Amino acid sequence: GRAVFFRRAKDCSMFQKRKQLFFTHSLSRHFGQTVEAVGKSLLTYGGQPLSSIISKNSSLHPEKVVQSLLVLLQHGLVTASSIDTTTAKPSYSLDGNMFHYRLNMAWYIVNVRERFGSDAGIIFEALCKHGKLTRTALLATATKVKITQEYTIEKIPEDQTEIQAKLKHCFEKLVKQRVIRR
Repeated sequence: GRAVFFRRAKDCSMFQKRKQLFFTHSLSRHFGQTVEAVGKSLLTYGGQPLSSIISKNSSLHPEKVVQSLLVLLQHGLVTASSIDTTTAKPSYSLDGNMFHYRLNMAWYIVNVRERFGSDAGIIFEALCKHGKLTRTALLATATKVKITQEYTIEKIPEDQTEIQAKLKHCFEKLVKQRVIRR
């Protein structure tokens, strides 16, 4: 009876601690120690307004905390929701489901590359690495990646419009197939 209940509660607590360690290690590996500290604060204390996040990370400069929060927001790992209508201060909370997406990101990239070709893989990988991007920024990034992969420094084409046109067509195809959203 009771011993089993406490044992299960302990197992659940152990799982939560391991999950938290895994999340913080992943944040550190992908984004660095500053983002890890902000993410750990959000995991430990739950949804919080910016002032609370800054106070809980007093060893970091407030500007670094804001930058880290922006990185997490850009990659969809943190969501903002308004908690108080009088002050309209948003509360930031970590989205654990997005970690699973980040873990499987390599598989998604390979799948897109196999189904739609190497250009689609380049576009999708750039989008995954940079989070949310405008179409122009995404195509510029993908063009740079494609040129560095396919050309040597001596043979970089002066007119890159053909490469950009192919990538733009591929982007439109990915949007039409609902692989990515505008």
